[in-house]
Amino acid sequence: MRRLFIDPSINHCGWALFDAGDLRHFGTFNARPGSLVDRLEQIKQHFGKLAHDMAVEETVIEELSEWTREGKNVGPLLKEAMAIGVLIGVTPPAVLVQWKKKESKQDTQRKVELLYKRFLDGQRTSEHCRDAIGMAHYWLSELKARGGIL
Repeated sequence: MRRLFIDPSINHCGWALFDAGDLRHFGTFNARPGSLVDRLEQIKQHFGKLAHDMAVEETVIEELSEWTREGKNVGPLLKEAMAIGVLIGVTPPAVLVQWKKKESKQDTQRKVELLYKRFLDGQRTSEHCRDAIGMAHYWLSELKARGGIL
């Protein structure tokens, strides 16, 4: 199954495409400066096209991050929630995942670099992209442990 994993944000969305459990493509979408509505439209256009071009069958989107939910400023929470809403609307059936990280962000980033070293092959990736790959690794490992279809 072709799954698109997205680490959502109003400014930078990391993404990774896995096919039958194998990493195939990855990247980071960086919204151009503009109003909130402009950025949401950019996200809608980019991920709608990406999902269509890559023949995505399912989308897995990280729920609101702990950092955002625990913050005292509600602005980032609302913006991230809007980005998630747009993504759900333009991609194939979506699953929201609350990724319970058992390690620090830095350790997760290093783990992704080690596990996918051959595929990444020295390519520069953003922390957002590595977060999407890390979430995918976690989610697919859990799915496999439950006997699900990769």
